Amino acid sequence: MSYGSEDILKQLIHRYVMRGDKILIPKEAWWYYKKVAYEVGGFNVEYPMIKGKIDGIDSYLYDVDKMISIYDRERPRVVI
Repeated sequence: MSYGSEDILKQLIHRYVMRGDKILIPKEAWWYYKKVAYEVGGFNVEYPMIKGKIDGIDSYLYDVDKMISIYDRERPRVVI
């Protein structure tokens, strides 16, 4: 049980990320993603997203190939 997405994220990070671990997050992420890793002594590794459109609406899209490349290089403990 939690009081919302912020609490769920915090619980997951505090459970699975140890001091020195890396978390892979989008560069354009919500500020809280960047803060929570530091609470446990972890580090953020950012991946870029692509500006595009979905059904004609401006959006950010995942560049999966780039994410995989960064994952392979950095070996983060958690991917968001």
